[in-house]
Amino acid sequence: MYGLICYMGAQALVKIQRMDLGLTQVELAAQAQIALPTLQQLEAGASNPSLDTLEKLGQVLGFAVVLQPKSCDWSRLIELGLPLMDSVNRSKRSSLLSKEELIYELRRALTEVEVCDDDRKREAVCALILALSTHYPTFYRRHFGKNRHANVFAQIRSGRVIKLRRLALAKISEYL
Repeated sequence: MYGLICYMGAQALVKIQRMDLGLTQVELAAQAQIALPTLQQLEAGASNPSLDTLEKLGQVLGFAVVLQPKSCDWSRLIELGLPLMDSVNRSKRSSLLSKEELIYELRRALTEVEVCDDDRKREAVCALILALSTHYPTFYRRHFGKNRHANVFAQIRSGRVIKLRRLALAKISEYL
């Protein structure tokens, strides 16, 4: 089964899978119970299909429509102050560090670490949230105060998280 979260667009996925199954556009439209012009426009990349249309096509073609949050840019979040060793990319990015980017990436990271099994990432996110909540409480309340994930992580205070918090503070104090 194929997922729409992939490197090809929906139009390419639908067209390739339709052709692999030996279906014409007319046959696929009939089986999926969608209008032929809708399918033609989708395959031509001239329309934005609804989720309902994609689900109907997926039923016939054997793929699922899945909505999931975008993955966090961990390398950038490390540059912004996440106390985690980056084994993938150690190059320095020339762009300036910004509050807005920290907020955006940290929100994505909070969602991601809730469902992942990586304790290192979870502890690093806890440390960064703890640093923000204790040393920048106004900033924390304004941007993360209503985020249930952030409020849970701000309460975790193991020895390792407190040590990591110091590393996070050293970095975020440069631009907050």
